[in-house]
Amino acid sequence: LGRLSLTLRMALMLLWMALLALVPDALGWQGAAAVAARGAILLLAAGAVLWRFQVAVVQGLEEASRFAADISGCNLASTVRADYPQPLQGLVHRLQQTQVNLRAVVRDVRMEVRLFTEAAAEIAQGSHDLSARTEATAAALEQSSAALEQTSATVASSAESVAQASRK
Repeated sequence: LGRLSLTLRMALMLLWMALLALVPDALGWQGAAAVAARGAILLLAAGAVLWRFQVAVVQGLEEASRFAADISGCNLASTVRADYPQPLQGLVHRLQQTQVNLRAVVRDVRMEVRLFTEAAAEIAQGSHDLSARTEATAAALEQSSAALEQTSATVASSAESVAQASRK
Protein backbone atom coordinates (compact mmCIF):
# COMPACT_ATOMS: atom_id res chain seq x y z
CA LEU A 1 0.00 0.00 0.00
CA GLY A 2 2.94 2.33 0.72
CA ARG A 3 4.10 2.06 -2.89
CA LEU A 4 0.82 3.43 -4.25
CA SER A 5 0.60 7.08 -5.16
CA LEU A 6 -0.91 9.48 -2.68
CA THR A 7 -3.91 10.07 -4.96
CA LEU A 8 -4.58 6.33 -5.32
CA ARG A 9 -4.33 5.80 -1.57
CA MET A 10 -6.77 8.66 -0.98
CA ALA A 11 -9.15 7.16 -3.55
CA LEU A 12 -8.96 3.77 -1.79
CA MET A 13 -9.75 5.39 1.56
CA LEU A 14 -12.75 7.19 0.06
CA LEU A 15 -13.93 3.95 -1.57
CA TRP A 16 -13.60 2.22 1.80
CA MET A 17 -15.66 5.02 3.33
CA ALA A 18 -18.36 4.72 0.65
CA LEU A 19 -18.54 0.94 1.11
CA LEU A 20 -18.91 1.33 4.86
CA ALA A 21 -21.81 3.74 4.24
CA LEU A 22 -23.61 0.86 2.49
CA VAL A 23 -23.43 -1.42 5.56
CA PRO A 24 -26.87 -0.37 6.94
CA ASP A 25 -28.45 -1.17 3.56
CA ALA A 26 -26.66 -4.53 3.41
CA LEU A 27 -28.01 -5.31 6.88
CA GLY A 28 -31.53 -4.45 5.70
CA TRP A 29 -31.93 -1.46 7.99
CA GLN A 30 -34.48 1.13 6.98
CA GLY A 31 -35.72 4.51 8.09
CA ALA A 32 -34.24 6.63 10.83
CA ALA A 33 -32.04 3.80 12.15
CA ALA A 34 -30.41 3.35 8.73
CA VAL A 35 -29.87 7.12 8.34
CA ALA A 36 -28.41 7.41 11.85
CA ALA A 37 -26.15 4.39 11.32
CA ARG A 38 -25.04 5.70 7.92
CA GLY A 39 -24.30 9.14 9.46
CA ALA A 40 -22.31 7.59 12.32
CA ILE A 41 -20.38 5.34 9.94
CA LEU A 42 -19.60 8.26 7.61
CA LEU A 43 -18.47 10.44 10.53
CA LEU A 44 -16.22 7.70 11.94
CA ALA A 45 -14.83 6.82 8.50
CA ALA A 46 -14.26 10.50 7.66
CA GLY A 47 -12.48 10.91 11.00
CA ALA A 48 -10.30 7.87 10.22
CA VAL A 49 -9.50 9.21 6.73
CA LEU A 50 -8.64 12.65 8.15
CA TRP A 51 -6.50 11.09 10.90
CA ARG A 52 -4.63 8.97 8.34
CA PHE A 53 -4.16 12.02 6.09
CA GLN A 54 -2.86 13.99 9.08
CA VAL A 55 -0.40 11.27 10.03
CA ALA A 56 0.75 10.35 6.52
CA VAL A 57 0.74 13.72 4.77
CA VAL A 58 0.29 16.79 6.97
CA GLN A 59 2.82 15.76 9.62
CA GLY A 60 5.26 14.83 6.87
CA LEU A 61 4.81 18.19 5.16
CA GLU A 62 5.25 20.02 8.47
CA GLU A 63 8.41 18.02 9.20
CA ALA A 64 9.75 18.63 5.68
CA SER A 65 8.92 22.33 6.04
CA ARG A 66 10.75 22.50 9.41
CA PHE A 67 13.74 20.72 7.88
CA ALA A 68 13.76 23.06 4.87
CA ALA A 69 13.58 26.05 7.26
CA ASP A 70 16.56 24.66 9.19
CA ILE A 71 18.53 24.28 5.96
CA SER A 72 17.62 27.77 4.76
CA GLY A 73 18.64 29.08 8.19
CA CYS A 74 22.07 27.41 7.76
CA ASN A 75 21.37 24.78 10.43
CA LEU A 76 23.09 21.89 8.68
CA ALA A 77 23.04 19.62 11.76
CA SER A 78 19.26 19.17 11.72
CA THR A 79 17.78 15.76 10.94
CA VAL A 80 14.49 14.52 9.54
CA ARG A 81 12.73 11.16 9.32
CA ALA A 82 12.82 9.64 5.86
CA ASP A 83 10.18 6.93 6.19
CA TYR A 84 7.29 8.91 4.73
CA PRO A 85 5.15 7.61 1.88
CA GLN A 86 5.71 8.94 -1.62
CA PRO A 87 5.79 11.71 -2.75
CA LEU A 88 6.87 13.04 0.67
CA GLN A 89 9.70 10.54 0.86
CA GLY A 90 11.14 11.88 -2.40
CA LEU A 91 10.86 15.45 -1.13
CA VAL A 92 12.57 14.59 2.15
CA HIS A 93 15.35 12.71 0.33
CA ARG A 94 15.94 15.74 -1.93
CA LEU A 95 16.09 18.02 1.11
CA GLN A 96 18.55 15.64 2.76
CA GLN A 97 20.70 15.65 -0.40
CA THR A 98 20.59 19.45 -0.41
CA GLN A 99 21.81 19.41 3.19
CA VAL A 100 24.64 17.01 2.32
CA ASN A 101 25.68 19.20 -0.62
CA LEU A 102 25.60 22.35 1.50
CA ARG A 103 27.72 20.63 4.16
CA ALA A 104 30.26 19.77 1.45
CA VAL A 105 30.27 23.37 0.17
CA VAL A 106 30.74 24.74 3.70
CA ARG A 107 33.53 22.23 4.37
CA ASP A 108 35.26 23.21 1.10
CA VAL A 109 34.92 26.93 1.85
CA ARG A 110 36.33 26.42 5.35
CA MET A 111 39.26 24.51 3.86
CA GLU A 112 39.93 27.25 1.29
CA VAL A 113 39.73 29.95 3.97
CA ARG A 114 42.17 28.01 6.14
CA LEU A 115 44.58 27.60 3.21
CA PHE A 116 44.21 31.30 2.31
CA THR A 117 44.85 32.28 5.93
CA GLU A 118 47.97 30.11 6.03
CA ALA A 119 49.19 31.61 2.73
CA ALA A 120 48.52 35.13 4.00
CA ALA A 121 50.44 34.36 7.19
CA GLU A 122 53.37 33.04 5.14
CA ILE A 123 53.32 36.16 2.94
CA ALA A 124 53.21 38.39 6.04
CA GLN A 125 56.15 36.48 7.56
CA GLY A 126 58.09 36.78 4.29
CA SER A 127 57.34 40.50 4.17
CA HIS A 128 58.51 40.88 7.76
CA ASP A 129 61.72 38.94 6.98
CA LEU A 130 62.33 41.09 3.86
CA SER A 131 61.79 44.25 5.89
CA ALA A 132 64.28 43.06 8.53
CA ARG A 133 66.86 42.20 5.86
CA THR A 134 66.30 45.56 4.14
CA GLU A 135 66.85 47.39 7.45
CA ALA A 136 70.01 45.36 8.09
CA THR A 137 71.29 46.11 4.57
CA ALA A 138 70.53 49.83 5.01
CA ALA A 139 72.43 49.85 8.32
CA ALA A 140 75.38 48.07 6.69
CA LEU A 141 75.34 50.54 3.78
CA GLU A 142 75.29 53.42 6.26
CA GLN A 143 78.33 51.96 8.05
CA SER A 144 80.08 51.42 4.71
CA SER A 145 79.34 55.00 3.69
CA ALA A 146 80.73 56.32 6.98
CA ALA A 147 83.84 54.15 6.55
CA LEU A 148 84.27 55.41 2.96
CA GLU A 149 83.93 59.00 4.15
CA GLN A 150 86.54 58.33 6.81
CA THR A 151 88.83 56.68 4.26
CA SER A 152 88.29 59.57 1.85
CA ALA A 153 89.13 62.08 4.58
CA THR A 154 92.23 60.06 5.50
CA VAL A 155 93.30 59.88 1.84
CA ALA A 156 92.73 63.62 1.42
CA SER A 157 94.71 64.33 4.59
CA SER A 158 97.50 62.00 3.45
CA ALA A 159 97.53 63.62 0.01
CA GLU A 160 97.86 67.05 1.59
CA SER A 161 100.60 65.82 3.91
CA VAL A 162 102.45 64.38 0.91
CA ALA A 163 101.92 67.60 -1.03
CA GLN A 164 103.30 69.65 1.88
CA ALA A 165 106.24 67.34 2.31
CA SER A 166 107.10 67.52 -1.36
CA ARG A 167 107.05 71.34 -1.22
CA LYS A 168 109.62 71.50 1.53
